[in-house]
Amino acid sequence: LNMAAAKGLVFGKDIAFTYGPLGYLNIPQFPEARQSSFLAYALFIYACWATAYWRLVAGAGNSASRWITALAAGLAYAGLAVFLWDQFELALIGLAAVVLSQREQPRWICVVLLAIGCGVAPLLRLHTGVETALLLGYVCALLQPRVKALLCAAIAPVVTVAGWIASGNPLQALPGYLRLSADIVSGYAEAMGYAGPLREVVLALVAIGALALLCWRFAPVALFPATEAKLKTPECE
Repeated sequence: LNMAAAKGLVFGKDIAFTYGPLGYLNIPQFPEARQSSFLAYALFIYACWATAYWRLVAGAGNSASRWITALAAGLAYAGLAVFLWDQFELALIGLAAVVLSQREQPRWICVVLLAIGCGVAPLLRLHTGVETALLLGYVCALLQPRVKALLCAAIAPVVTVAGWIASGNPLQALPGYLRLSADIVSGYAEAMGYAGPLREVVLALVAIGALALLCWRFAPVALFPATEAKLKTPECE
């Protein structure tokens, strides 16, 4: 990836990979990697994470809630964000959490940062781009006014095209990169499949179930809009 960036190889033509032309930023090797690009990428991640962290803590209710939120976010960052791509994805998830938790009065700067990150994502790894696009679509679908939300969502493809061209790749090669990456991904799971111990699957399902239960219990309106009407009934009040 670093050599491809240094040599100016065209993704989708000279090289076929699920990582994009900016994929080297996650695993930079100097002097091949562009130091200015890596610095901008790292600063963007830290800016998104700092914004999400601050808004989540500030949006918590009482002092105890703020301490719990700060501790949980800090542990998530320290325990899950081992690699730079993990930090990138966790920062975007944090921004989405801020917007969803305050969607009655959304923080549009968080939406813009989320859209920019989603625009960069497919240039890093294709499947990361798909994940973040779904996340951005869900967030913007819940925001009002819709026009403003759509304008924010439109930032993502603009950033993708601009980043593709800025990385030295011709625009006509972009469809080839997407098509070849999809072909690789279609056979990736079978080729790289590994039958691990069943207890890890059980543990993952339990963790997912616990997180879903917490979301349903403490943030039903933000994450599950269908329950909003139920919360306004006299029984729930």
